[in-house]
Amino acid sequence: MSGRCPEQLEGPDGRIRPRRLTAIEARNFLQNILDNSSDDEFSVEEEPDSDLDLDDDIEFRPEIRSSSRSSSNAVHDGEQAGPSSGSRSRERPQTGSRGANKRPRTVDQNLDLVEEQAEWEEIPIVDGLGNAVPVRATTEQYDFLPKNRREPGINAATGIDENSSAIDCFRALWTPEVFNQLLNTINNYAEQRQQRNNPPKKRSLIAKWEPLTLFELYKFIAVTITMGIIDMPTVKHYWSGKSMYQSSFFSKLFTRDRFELIFHAMLHVGSTAQAEGKDKIEPFMNALIANFNHAFYPFQSLSLDEMVIGWTGRWIYKQYNASKPKKYHIKTFGLCDANTGYVVNILTYFGRNTSYSHESDGDGAMAVRVFQTLLQVVGKGHHIFADRFYTTRKLVDYLKENSTYYTGTLIANRKGFPKAIQTDIPDLTKKKCYATIDKSILLTSFRDKKAKKPVIVVSTSADTTDVMVKGKSKPSVVNQYNYAMNGCDRVDQMLTYYGTYQRKTYKWWKKLFHWMLEVSQYNAYVLYCLSRPEEEIRKSMLHFKEQLVDGLINLSVEIMPQQAHAEGDASTVGRPRKSVVLERYIGNIHLISFRGMQRKCVHCDTRRSQFFCKGCSDKPTLCPKNCFEQYHTP
Repeated sequence: MSGRCPEQLEGPDGRIRPRRLTAIEARNFLQNILDNSSDDEFSVEEEPDSDLDLDDDIEFRPEIRSSSRSSSNAVHDGEQAGPSSGSRSRERPQTGSRGANKRPRTVDQNLDLVEEQAEWEEIPIVDGLGNAVPVRATTEQYDFLPKNRREPGINAATGIDENSSAIDCFRALWTPEVFNQLLNTINNYAEQRQQRNNPPKKRSLIAKWEPLTLFELYKFIAVTITMGIIDMPTVKHYWSGKSMYQSSFFSKLFTRDRFELIFHAMLHVGSTAQAEGKDKIEPFMNALIANFNHAFYPFQSLSLDEMVIGWTGRWIYKQYNASKPKKYHIKTFGLCDANTGYVVNILTYFGRNTSYSHESDGDGAMAVRVFQTLLQVVGKGHHIFADRFYTTRKLVDYLKENSTYYTGTLIANRKGFPKAIQTDIPDLTKKKCYATIDKSILLTSFRDKKAKKPVIVVSTSADTTDVMVKGKSKPSVVNQYNYAMNGCDRVDQMLTYYGTYQRKTYKWWKKLFHWMLEVSQYNAYVLYCLSRPEEEIRKSMLHFKEQLVDGLINLSVEIMPQQAHAEGDASTVGRPRKSVVLERYIGNIHLISFRGMQRKCVHCDTRRSQFFCKGCSDKPTLCPKNCFEQYHTP
């Protein structure tokens, strides 16, 4: 019958009734009507039988729905999956199964899948007698070769030892070159802003700008660090006259207008005054990261993870992840020492403009490119720990080729790993282990007592033994991963305690600048602790910051006599200055004198005294016994 579909049927009454076709059958039938030169015949070319001997567990799924046109062979596949000819009903595809709507695999893909699954084998946990059978991965042993033949730990060239103070450790990272670079960029940017503001607007603070000096820059960093310790609603509250906010520390270091002019208007860290995009912050970050690597070389174990910075403003590269503490954030990748948490390298995500290593494969996976970029500052033989976001077979093979161990959690359906881990779930507190034939990669699936799903850990340097943790048995590779991944987590936790970067700002690069200042303080704190003997009690991060602020103030005092006249004693709008900044720390000018009337001591703020300091310009009342000495001691 011309133009008749081969599935048309003739009923008992002689009438022709079409059989209901599947979507693929109907689509291919119409396509063949258009392509064939003759409308009288319609034939489906049978797919030749395959002589491949594939495993029984390889499932060939017919194509259910496709956005592109299918070949005539797809009709053959659809007929295999559907019911026999003559039935009005058709079998519905199974719902809920992953991959049901995907195209059927080609012969080459099936061969790759067979080889991929044949590469893995399950490892028995116990033998026939019930004894544990430890299996070690890997068969390859890499020598730990630090870059440039350096020894792990503090670089002796920095001069940091057990007698080093907090400011000594900080200056090993914020070197004089970093301070001078920051000073020049601020002044250059301020000069251009003044030119654009010519003639100046009425009551413009920019017109009153004076070039920033190194004396002021030390104080500016000290005040910025203190603002992270003492949290107030806004910057103006630090200079508030209300008793509940009042603090003489800030007013004696800066006037409010001067500090706000630097903090809000003139702060600039870009390579040039016209810098755009990542050039606003990346050169400054690279200078600090180079100092991080010079001052300290990490130990063998390293952890790599995301280090996010909360940001809700407008920025093209802002990220969103509801599972993070800060849903909207700036994303950076951090490489940290697993033992101390010292930040070794940082890569900020700028989309397609991210500064990956020039040696990285532009067409490769993102995880491999991130690792290639961050690991270029370290040598061979390190053991890298990362979470399931990065773990792929390409990454594991890449690190093996570069003589680097890897341990990380895994998503069950990743390619290149055994399919059994998706269905063969271990019982509570039990584990299942798989390894490649050459025992170079070990995969452990462990289900904890309170976990609904098992945790899957892949490693190239682990074994199948168990360890006791708080009275519970746990696979050693899981315990090793939990300990090592605390490196990045420890940094994130410490940065949130007294971080100025958590203060709101309209500019994304200022978030990164203040965040890098906090990272520098944490790295300096690690250097401070490592330089002390083990038996000495290590001081807290808060105490370290307090010492650091005092050290920055002392640095400014050392150069104040040369630059005090440049700053002058000019009064600000409204409230006059009470004293010359930091003059109480200058030696050989303070003399105790008798006033004859009692006033409250400005240091202890409890006792009343008749004595005051004759050398200070504001003549502060002080107790002669202890307060006088403590008041003039940094």
